[in-house]
Amino acid sequence: MSRWMTTSVSPRALWIAVALITVLAIAVLVLVVIFRDGAMDAGGVDLVGFSENSTATVGFAGQFPSLESPALSEPRGIDADGERLFVALSGIGAVGVFGYDGARIATILIPPAEGAPVAYPIDVDVISAERVAVVDASGSRLVFVNSEDPEAQLQALEATGEFALSQPTSAEFFDGELFVADASDQSIKVFDANGDPVRIIGKGLTPPLAFIGGMHMSDGLLWASDSTAGRVLALSPVDGTVVNSLQERFDLPRGMISAMANRLLVAEAFAGTVGMFYVGDGSVLESIGDPATEGLDRGGLMTKPEAVWWDAENSRAYITDSTQGRVKVFNLREAPE
Repeated sequence: MSRWMTTSVSPRALWIAVALITVLAIAVLVLVVIFRDGAMDAGGVDLVGFSENSTATVGFAGQFPSLESPALSEPRGIDADGERLFVALSGIGAVGVFGYDGARIATILIPPAEGAPVAYPIDVDVISAERVAVVDASGSRLVFVNSEDPEAQLQALEATGEFALSQPTSAEFFDGELFVADASDQSIKVFDANGDPVRIIGKGLTPPLAFIGGMHMSDGLLWASDSTAGRVLALSPVDGTVVNSLQERFDLPRGMISAMANRLLVAEAFAGTVGMFYVGDGSVLESIGDPATEGLDRGGLMTKPEAVWWDAENSRAYITDSTQGRVKVFNLREAPE
């Protein structure tokens, strides 16, 4: 006759086992997310210059992740701090941190806001070496992440009354002030570096600011792409009055950045190109990603460019393509005399 032997498990041991299983499950989930999101290019990619004897002014330098690696999950907003690139990865609710060659440095996961199913970051803007502002469209909020400590707790911008954010779409930090576009009341709300309210601009314009897909401060003017209205305006950062505009009808303008002398690069999401404009009279100078772009056959064709960042030292434009899931890099230079 056999006899069953019974043993008891203490509550403490059971609690420890459950905790270990939970931690392991979270770790596995994070690794799966990272490896599915183009992290295989941990060592970066080779970026090339113009071809020998080339006279082109726009040339494709490369992209990351490479075509052999998994794509990023909806890369949208992009900014840099002088050493690292920060890319809003909308599809996984995170901010990817990369070297200028695309080497993955870190992934900062954004927990969903209370009541929101997921986080959906659409724009990033560097405030300081340790602080990056992130526009979370799903959570209707702007949060600050610690770029030096990816696991640090998020800090949400707490604003009430007329400064409360209901539909933030873009952010731009310049000279100690943070500009946040809010489509809910068609305004741009201005905060200081600590997130305290300063003023509201652009409200009441005719026609009104509908959906600002990107902002950039240049030469004392706040450039804003009004995506819904298909226009790009230069506003006074003091009161939001219209000072200048680009004389072109856009289908869906998004992010923008200054490049070279008096140039403004504007991502045109529907056209699949980035236009280069002369700020003085708004005239078109170049179109990045059209058939005239050198090296287009090597992967330079874009589907839906969303945001642009300019590397002045190497004269390169970094462009996020949310549909292809990659960051495209282009060389730019003045036309030879």
